Amino acid sequence: LAGVVLAAALLVLPGATARKLRTRLAHVLLWSLITATLGVIAGLIVAFELNWPPGPGIVVSLCLMYAGATAWQWSRRAW
Repeated sequence: LAGVVLAAALLVLPGATARKLRTRLAHVLLWSLITATLGVIAGLIVAFELNWPPGPGIVVSLCLMYAGATAWQWSRRAW
């Protein structure tokens, strides 16, 4: 079950995060790649430091990036 959640998160969350940040397709693809790479690296670092399994660490880091992109989008609309 954890592998299915990790695979779904890696497919959905980087693209959704990038879509929150940019609108043009080329920029969304680039930001999606950057977000996925940073999410995996951050998740592996968290998993190593906290002695967690790597799958949940990656999913948590991707969810936090999505939450940060959502907050950033909301703050841009407020101004």
